[in-house]
Amino acid sequence: MDRKTDQKEALDADMLEMLGRDPAQVNVPAPSLARVRKQVMAQIDDEESKSVPFVTIRADEGDWIKLEPLVEKKVLSVNGQSGTESYLLRLHPGAALQRHHHYTDELCVVLEGDVSFEADRLYAGDYHLARKGSWHGCTSTINGALLFIQTSAVQPAHTAG
Repeated sequence: MDRKTDQKEALDADMLEMLGRDPAQVNVPAPSLARVRKQVMAQIDDEESKSVPFVTIRADEGDWIKLEPLVEKKVLSVNGQSGTESYLLRLHPGAALQRHHHYTDELCVVLEGDVSFEADRLYAGDYHLARKGSWHGCTSTINGALLFIQTSAVQPAHTAG
């Protein structure tokens, strides 16, 4: 069977038409962008899962992305089919994150150090689940922390409320 006919198209006719226009004249709605991203990531995941049954990322591998002065993120995996993202979050001593809303369930395992979600202080080995629709107040650390986070890969920008 032809590979092209064996796969779903990642981009529908409307999106292909928009991509062919002058970028200055195109206003792509956010839901359309999210849908296209999910479809493209699903195809990438499908291809990767066929060719790579296991993924190992060593502690000294991968890129840490600076999110804020004392906060870094290292993406471990993005699954376009399930829409989930797994990553490490490094909070350096004294780091604090603003109040934010959870658009999907977000699980957190503290791997090292300490982290507080307002008055709830967690330490290495502790698990925390923020349910869809919940709000985290200030998230902070005294001595620094390394967290494993799994949540939705596509979310609206976090805004303080």
